[in-house]
Amino acid sequence: EDFYKHPNVNYIKIDASSSILTPGSARNVLLKEFYQTNQDFGIFADNDAIVYEQAQHKMGHRFIEDFNKTHDYSDIDFIWPINPGIIPFNKKFNSDPDLYNNNQVFKKTTNAKGSFMILKNIKKQNNLEIYFDETFNKNDGTFIPEEERDFVLNFIKHGLGTYVFENLILKEFGANGASSTWMPDVAKRNVYKSEVGKILQKKYGDFITVDDLGKLNTNKFVKQYFKKPPLVVIPVQ
Repeated sequence: EDFYKHPNVNYIKIDASSSILTPGSARNVLLKEFYQTNQDFGIFADNDAIVYEQAQHKMGHRFIEDFNKTHDYSDIDFIWPINPGIIPFNKKFNSDPDLYNNNQVFKKTTNAKGSFMILKNIKKQNNLEIYFDETFNKNDGTFIPEEERDFVLNFIKHGLGTYVFENLILKEFGANGASSTWMPDVAKRNVYKSEVGKILQKKYGDFITVDDLGKLNTNKFVKQYFKKPPLVVIPVQ
């Protein structure tokens, strides 16, 4: 394989029964490494995921610079950017230009997209270590979806703040709803989705409900466990 050689780039060697790890297992390797550092935040990104950097995409070109300034991120422990396939960001930005041009805006979330995440070092700040649940992995090399949602719910249950960073827009070069590196076809993906509700209900009890179509409802869970502000607005210069 080709390796990018740079003094700031480190590769982690692992001992594994398989040369290929599922995303959750691979992210756990990185999380374990991150929790042992003195860094305040870490960015976890797939190799086909970046953020949009044009002016109309707000803070993509400067968010790291802003994070390094002395802002108060005490309520914020987990962040993921807007997924433009789900959230129409232009409509959002146009609804309140002053808000999104002059502030970092964080809105509470119970979900995430693991291809791009920003995490606080909760080991350093809270003496906690939270990992992806590897029971979502299947023996055939595929895995049950929603492991990222479970990861976020675990953060919330521990009293941590999970947010969508509404000034940051995700861009995935390999995004394709009809195909996946971990699932052979959409039909099988839907079969696995039916297992998600059972897993989450077993872990979190009656605070998670599932309708006949397999759609999750986390309203009771959020009311019980989400104790951070629903919206965090941080002025920037």
